[in-house]
Parts: sequence; structure tokens; C-alpha cells
Amino acid sequence: MFEVAGVAPSVQQSGIVFDTLVGPWIEQVGRDRYRLSPLLRDSGEVGLTEMFRNGIHTAVVEGLMSRRPFPADQLNQVFLLAFSLKHVPALAWFAGVLVHKAGHDKEMFNRLAEELSVFAMANRGETQLLFPEDAEVSAMLRYAQFRVSIATADGKQAVRSLNRTLFEINKLTGESKLNFLALTLSTALMELSVPLAPRRWYAMLKTLAELPNVRQLLTQRPLRTGRSNGLPQSPAGDEVLFINRATRLNGIDDLCGLIDVLDSKPDSVRDRYLLAASSLLRSVHHIVSSAWPSETNANDCDGKLAASKLARLRETASRWKYTDMAVELACAEAAMLDEYADDKIGALSVLKAAQSTYPSGLSHQPAAPEGLLS
Repeated sequence: MFEVAGVAPSVQQSGIVFDTLVGPWIEQVGRDRYRLSPLLRDSGEVGLTEMFRNGIHTAVVEGLMSRRPFPADQLNQVFLLAFSLKHVPALAWFAGVLVHKAGHDKEMFNRLAEELSVFAMANRGETQLLFPEDAEVSAMLRYAQFRVSIATADGKQAVRSLNRTLFEINKLTGESKLNFLALTLSTALMELSVPLAPRRWYAMLKTLAELPNVRQLLTQRPLRTGRSNGLPQSPAGDEVLFINRATRLNGIDDLCGLIDVLDSKPDSVRDRYLLAASSLLRSVHHIVSSAWPSETNANDCDGKLAASKLARLRETASRWKYTDMAVELACAEAAMLDEYADDKIGALSVLKAAQSTYPSGLSHQPAAPEGLLS
């Protein structure tokens, strides 16, 4: 990297000088890859002034940024040097590269994320900007950290990064704040590896749907062209995000949380989301069927307790007049009693009551324990 040779005082005939140093002082470790001999490891810190060192580091960063193709294994180096130099353009470039790759080349981004553990853990504290010299660049870096955490399948770190990103976005103003917020919330809602309780992701969905820069786009249903041929109406963007989260719940407590949230909303709001799920999936029973099987994977599954929770939810679904959901909840309750509480009589009682209340619905539900109705 001969850009360094141009830092004052410049090195004349730098290529020749470099060739003479390869061997005794510079080791070749691969094609176009070199490293300083361990004998000179601290020479820069000891023998050069801070101003001279910063000039060299700046030349290195700017030289790397101009390389085409960019050496991906040097991305961490760009961040470390740019962060120590407070080099705003380089940090913006670094974050921009990550965000672009995350959205356009997921396979490449996943490989990059594995090499960026140092960047992913960078932090100044929960109530401090990561890069206080520029709030927008700082928020962009936080969002990039969030994407890296998602790519490395670290759910806990992803939630921490999300919280830090939202904290920094709150420090922004105007259109920049709205755009960052829309980007971050939509990512959090779409990426199911980010573990969010229903109350929280529903609040995020509500906030996203009310942002003036995305409200119309997110809540407007796609227009059909030509003949519909009896197809159901396409859901709006926020309804798709709701379905995406609601049909991939992690256990009965998540299901309780979602139904409690929906029960606290006006009928029109609740019906809008549930009817969209019913229209797209032909039923809302997928919301139930996604939740209760994961409960049974836990080693400490309490069948009686789970069944009592499902019974409460069944009463709520009945009050809403969502028969398919109530029937699925009855089947799940019976399955928990029969298979995990060793209470076949209780399970049979639940199913007979459901068969009496919903005679046309129970026969279509696959969750009923085999043999209980025979």
C-alpha cells in the first residue's frame, strides 16, 4: 500500500525501498499480503509522533476505501482505524457497505458478519452515542451492529443492539430520524430471529404504521389488476408484518401476550389484523398452532398450567366470535391435558364441550388427540 509513502515526509522511490525491506523487516504472507516483522511490532508507537501516526493511519484507511475490488478481510481494520481517528467519511462508508450488503447480498453479508465481532461489541454505554462526533453516523453504525447481530444468530445481542439503535435514533431529528426509525422497526419486525415479546413487537408495528414517511405505503392494500378469479384481497404491508410475527410465536406465554394485546384494542383494529390473517392463511388457527407445540419442547412443560392458560384464551376467542381460533385452542388444551398432564378424562371433557359449542368446526382441526372422540 504505497499511499503511506506519500505521507509527509514522503518516501521517494517507495517501490524500490519496499522491495529492499521485504525479507528482513517485512514478511510476505500471501499473494499481495505482507506484514511487519515482529521485531518492529512497536516501532510505530515508539518512534513516530502521534501526528505522523495519524497521517499514516488516515492514508491506510483512505487507500483501503479506494481499492477495487475491496479486500473484505480488511473491513475490520477500516473500522478500527476510522473509529480511533474519528474519521467521519470512513465510518459512514463502513456502515453504508454493511447496510447495503445486508439488503442486497445476504450470503456475502453473513460471511462478513462472522469477521466483525470486534465491531459488533463496540459500545460506550447504554446511554451514550457510539460515535458522539456525528449523531447520524452513530445511528448508522448502531443499525449496522444490529444487522451483524442478526446475521450471527445472536438473539440476545440483537435485542441489545436494537435497544441501543432506538436510543440513538431518538436523539436525531427531522426526516433523518423518521427514515432511521422506519428502517430499524421494519427490520426488527421482519427478522424473526430477534426475540421480541408480542406486546413489544405490536407496539413497534403501531409506531411504524403511524410514521408519516411510510404510513400510506404500509397501510394501503395492493390494487388488483384484471379479474380477481375469487382470490382473497391482498393484505396491507402492516398486516403482513403482523401475520409474520403472530404465526411464529414462541410458546403459550407469547400467545397469551398477543391475545391480551389484541383484547385491549378496539374491535375494528383487532378484526383488521385477524381477518387479514384469516384471508391470507384461510384461518387464524395458525396463530395458535405456531405457539403451543413449542411449549411441549421444554423439559419442564407443565401440562395442567398450559391447559389452564389455553382455556382462558379460548374464552376470549369465543367472546370475539372467532370460532376457528376457539376450536384450535380447545384442541390444544385437550392435547396438553392428555399428553402432558396425563388427564385423558379432562381432555375428553374439553373436546366434547367444544364439539357441542362448535359442531361444524372441530372435525376440521388436526390438533385433537387421536381416539379421544371415538
